[in-house]
Amino acid sequence: MIGAIRTWDIVSHPFVTIRCFGWRVFLRSVFTWNKATFLSLLHETDYFHAAAPESSSVFQRCVDLELRAQEIYNTFAKKFSETRPASRFFKILALQEQEHAELLQICCATAYCNSKPGFPTIGHDPLLLLERQMLDVEAACRQVGSVEEALRFVIQIEACEINQIFLSLITATESEFVNRLSAFQNAMETHLTFICRKIPEFAPDLAADCEELLAKFSWI
Repeated sequence: MIGAIRTWDIVSHPFVTIRCFGWRVFLRSVFTWNKATFLSLLHETDYFHAAAPESSSVFQRCVDLELRAQEIYNTFAKKFSETRPASRFFKILALQEQEHAELLQICCATAYCNSKPGFPTIGHDPLLLLERQMLDVEAACRQVGSVEEALRFVIQIEACEINQIFLSLITATESEFVNRLSAFQNAMETHLTFICRKIPEFAPDLAADCEELLAKFSWI
């Protein structure tokens, strides 16, 4: 499998996967060798057929924010395609954002299987503010003229509340599958560490901003 959850993740946690999703999903995950994702297997096995809990709309809005960040990074990758190292950096960021969206959708699927009173919720006001901020960033990104400008937008996006909300939803999801698989637990640390390691290579003047960004998430 490709995507945020790989075959090795499933093989390493067989009983957790079976308890959460059943034998059918486990076997299909193990014996799928094509370019399927774990999320696509959940869709094919109809794990999203049930009426969604009201708070699943929060998940979907957060997924949308992750995908919009992905689109911004893909735009930067294309815009600076002649600067190959920078273009590759933005492509990796876009892929990581796509994986974050997948992880949130998988969290939502586990909630369908194990809906509990403690199903994670979050106030809508922070999301509304984030959605407005993302609109502003999307508009401003059209005027970016240099790699350094684009990197400043990366820091701006990553410093907003989107990452805190991602972590909050992951932490609050009452699922052994989510709690045990490292893909969920390490996603944000891997993402931010990569960003703050690479940006100073392109723009040394932004090293302090990267340190500030990492400090903001020092509790991860």
